[in-house]
Amino acid sequence: MVGSFFYAFIFRPYRRPIFIQNNYFCFMFLKYNWPAFIWTLVILALCSMPGKSIPHISWLELLSFDKFVHASIFFVLQLFYMRGFLLQNTFPTLQKQFKMIAGIVCIAYGGALEIMQSLFFSERSGDWFDFIANSTGCLTAMLLFDLLGRKITWLRKTNYQQA
Repeated sequence: MVGSFFYAFIFRPYRRPIFIQNNYFCFMFLKYNWPAFIWTLVILALCSMPGKSIPHISWLELLSFDKFVHASIFFVLQLFYMRGFLLQNTFPTLQKQFKMIAGIVCIAYGGALEIMQSLFFSERSGDWFDFIANSTGCLTAMLLFDLLGRKITWLRKTNYQQA
């Protein structure tokens, strides 16, 4: 028993431990998902700003511009996550169910942001209509991904694949 331990870890130094081998897989996952992670942090920064830091323009309130902004930023977030999940090859299940899993992640993130706005952020309040706008942006991106993927090749192809 002890001999096999020494053989496996001492006399075979070319075999790297599992956690070092998995660094390649983590790199491949992050390679395609870093835009989504950066956009997630941008959304967190924007949603955590105090209410008085956001410009107040009265005509924008008439057009429900706030809900349009919420839907738009979550539309882009959903596109980034779907692209990253589709192109990565580390987790096959994530690649097969990329739309559904990205939708769950983005909608849950939108809900968590609204809860954080109501509980933790100063001069901010959570709003159900903001959550509905976030979810609408995510669902719209899910529905339009195939159409946009045909028009915008960046969504479906990497730099190494030919269009």
